[in-house]
Amino acid sequence: MRIGRLSRRGLDYSTDADATLSAAVRDPRTRLLAVSRDGIAFLSDAARAGESLVWLGQTPDERHWVASLGWAGDEDELDWSNLRTILAEGDEDFTAIATQATALARWHDDHGYSPVDGSAVRPVHAGWALQDAGDRLHFPRTDPAVIVAIATQDDERLLLASNTAWDENRFSLIAGFVDPGESLESAVVRESLEEVGLELSRVRYVSSQPWPFPRSLMVGFAATATNPGDVHVDGVEIRDARWFTRAQLRSGAVQLPGSESIARKLIERWLAADTR
Repeated sequence: MRIGRLSRRGLDYSTDADATLSAAVRDPRTRLLAVSRDGIAFLSDAARAGESLVWLGQTPDERHWVASLGWAGDEDELDWSNLRTILAEGDEDFTAIATQATALARWHDDHGYSPVDGSAVRPVHAGWALQDAGDRLHFPRTDPAVIVAIATQDDERLLLASNTAWDENRFSLIAGFVDPGESLESAVVRESLEEVGLELSRVRYVSSQPWPFPRSLMVGFAATATNPGDVHVDGVEIRDARWFTRAQLRSGAVQLPGSESIARKLIERWLAADTR
């Protein structure tokens, strides 16, 4: 099941990346992107793209996409788009490409040195790996996180929580990173118990979404609370947690997650399940 815009894979990169990057840079049809940690812009001049290039892949019509991670020019000359704006407003294909490019750019930016011996690394395999002085290869990292839509046993109410770092009227679903040695389902159960004191049954997978803030893979679940009257929060990470009916959520009484997020998609999925 695919319910989120970011669950789409936009490009094929199952080929010889190094050779393809070299050919792609010379191909006038190639779409070249300048990529920063927070924005993306189209480049028309490959000569100014800099040396740090990553081949992102190609579309079914064999048009190549290349990301420039070190554009040699004045940033003010380009028409930059914020990634969150692209996620909310861009078409599905470009959204997937922008997400991939940004995730790779942030990985390159954060991993200039080997975690093994501290030596400087250099990009290989068209930017999809980094090699250190000991010839060890390091690959892009993705951190798995779970997010869960928790409903009452009659499915008439959904639990939303407000993080202490947010505005008081902003609410979302329970979420958290997967611990080492932990299964996805176990992470869902643990996060629910830790954050709001709820025990769960019928934990079931719904969908997933890459989330490049900074490098997460959000794995979405639905579950049923077995003790809905026992909601409590620690006041440190979670400020408030409440049960909401469909009518309350549709009324706009609270601020929900952005339309580009899997959190919003899971909420909308629950709202659409109203059979009355």
